[in-house]
Formats: sequence, structure tokens, C-alpha cells
Amino acid sequence: MTKGWSTFKFLRVLVLLFILFIVAVDSWLDSARSTDWNDTLNVVVVPINPEKSDPVADYILSFDNDAFKPIEDFFDREASRYLPLDKSAFKLILGNELHQEPPNFTPNENKKAQWFDAVVWSLKTRYWVYKAKKNYNHLYPDIMLFVNYYDPAKHRRVRHSLGLEKGLYSIVYAFGNKGDKKGNHIVIAHELLHTLGASDKYALNSNQPLYPIGYANRDKRPLYPQKKAELMAGRIPVSEGKATMPDSLVDVLIGPETAMEINWINPGSISLLSN
Repeated sequence: MTKGWSTFKFLRVLVLLFILFIVAVDSWLDSARSTDWNDTLNVVVVPINPEKSDPVADYILSFDNDAFKPIEDFFDREASRYLPLDKSAFKLILGNELHQEPPNFTPNENKKAQWFDAVVWSLKTRYWVYKAKKNYNHLYPDIMLFVNYYDPAKHRRVRHSLGLEKGLYSIVYAFGNKGDKKGNHIVIAHELLHTLGASDKYALNSNQPLYPIGYANRDKRPLYPQKKAELMAGRIPVSEGKATMPDSLVDVLIGPETAMEINWINPGSISLLSN
């Protein structure tokens, strides 16, 4: 009985590994095409109201086709510092509100089972994205952003967003309030670049920007206070060990390491482009 169960478990893991391999190869091919920057990338932004909040519902209804134009303008501004683009880097398209939440992941207390549960959750989420994406095939989406909006009157903070590296989709957690719009734009832009392979530029244990890659102006003397944030660091260092949130994308830029990760520059160009 034990031997039979072990064999079944081994086969189940083997099948999952094979599926993950196929998915990884497919994602790699999609990512390579998406970061050649020959064409504008279509990004479909799908709002979700997970708690069925009335204030959040009203906020989502206020969106129009230009709701995410500041994010497009930000990327065009930053791309022009690295690439001779003759078209926009991204086109953010507002999708219809989705009334189905993404699969939830609850870590298993059994550490041996955590890996398997994470694999199953990843596959479920990819299938959920696949089904949702089919509704937007007519828009030819390159990247899907699912933004879960929460009422700030009930939540002081939201869950950490997930941008699947090279997965071409992101699950974002944001506040459903006009006063938080500019902050939401920063989070959405950050997670969008995660889908193209950009890495975080802050310390996971403190959320402080890493020097030098997480500093917008690493050569500034004196070093502090910085005036802008590097997008993938997310904060403006104002003194050693202290950083503040930028007010909007006007106060954010994309550093050379991030530009290299998304194929805006060659690795050998970093030393020439330090800010």
C-alpha cells in the first residue's frame, strides 16, 4: 500500500514537472518575443472587486480608456533614455471588470508539501489566466494585469502583488480610491516590468533600496537625500536606512540594471549610463 502510494505520488510529481517544463519553454519564447521591442506591447488591465465593495465598484466605474495613460507616458519617457523607439513601448487597455478572483495560495505548514502545493497553485493560476485571457483575444494581449482593488476605509494595507517573471501576467493588489490612483500606477508599473524579467532592487527584510542598483542617482554627492525612486526599488532613499514612497511616477525612473533586464540596453552599457 505504502509502495503503491509512493509510486503514485512520484508519477504525479513527474507529470507536474513535465507540464512545468512545457509551460516554461512556452513562457521563454513569449518573453523573448516581448522584449525585442519591435512592436508596442498590448497590456490588458482587468479590474477586480474581490470584496464586492460599493465604493470600489463606483471607483472602477469611473475608469475610462485613458485611465492608465500616465503609465504609458512614464514608460515612453524612460524608454527614450535607452532606446530609439518610434512607437510607444506599451499600450494599456482597460478590460471589463472580472467577477472571479484568482486562485488563493495558503502555505502548507508541512514544509515538504509546500513545494508541491506551490506547483499546483502555479498551474491553477496559469489556467485561470488562460481562461480569462481568451475573452480578450480580439485585443491581441501580450501581457495581462489583474488588479484587485480594496476599499482603503477597510484596509490599511493590501497583499503583496505578484508579477510572474517572464510569465506575462501579474496579479496586483491596490486601493480602490481616487486618492490612491498615483500610488497604484507605481505598483502597476513595477509589477508590469516583473512580467518581463525585471527583478526587485530592494532588501526583502527591510524594503530599503539596495545601493547602487536601487538608487535613481547613485553618483549624487552627498548621496542623501535622493530625489527620485528607481521603479524596481519602489522608494526614495532620504538617509541611510530610511526611504519614503514617491508621490507619483513623476518621481520615479528606471535604472540601467532594470533596463538591461528588460533588454533596453546591453550589459556592457551599464557603466556608461549610470545616473
